[in-house]
Amino acid sequence: MKRTGAAILVSRGMKVLQAAPAAYPYRSATKAKEAGRVRATDAAAILRLAWPPFVEVGGGIFLRDAAPSDAAGPGRFPDLTAAEAFCNHVHILDLVGHGAGLDGSDPGRGYYDAAHPDFLAACEAGRTIARCWQAKLARDFPGRRFRVYFCADDSPVVRFHAARDNEPPWLDERDWPEAVSAGRVLVLETPGP
Repeated sequence: MKRTGAAILVSRGMKVLQAAPAAYPYRSATKAKEAGRVRATDAAAILRLAWPPFVEVGGGIFLRDAAPSDAAGPGRFPDLTAAEAFCNHVHILDLVGHGAGLDGSDPGRGYYDAAHPDFLAACEAGRTIARCWQAKLARDFPGRRFRVYFCADDSPVVRFHAARDNEPPWLDERDWPEAVSAGRVLVLETPGP
């Protein structure tokens, strides 16, 4: 069988790469990249978390996977805002493997080590997820207003609820000026009507 010029070059190139991998750093970088790749099923789960389906139950908007099973569910809370804020939240570190151990500052309650790289990465992911939820809620419910929160005082958490004139918000950012300025609390709103 006669090889084409391209096949000869590829064949010779592979022999050279195998003979001298240190001379071609991209080869070892490719192996490292493959070792750190996210599985397709994990990528799909991450995308579903960032761009989740929402459902309406009992007048409230909920993450489909966290919605009350019936319309009476929200009635177990003081108001619909409380029901939504309780049901519509995720703890980022509960969803991923991490090494952010407890810092020992409060043995009874336990706080994660906020300086750990995994905690910081979870905060970055949480802020991004909050922005995604804000965009998805605005897109799915253009006639309604929502508040989306990212909080990282003890564990990075993202949550949301509809904004209602007759109910107080889950968190008033004016009560948390230091946390807001430090980036530990992020409050986003959809434009609404």
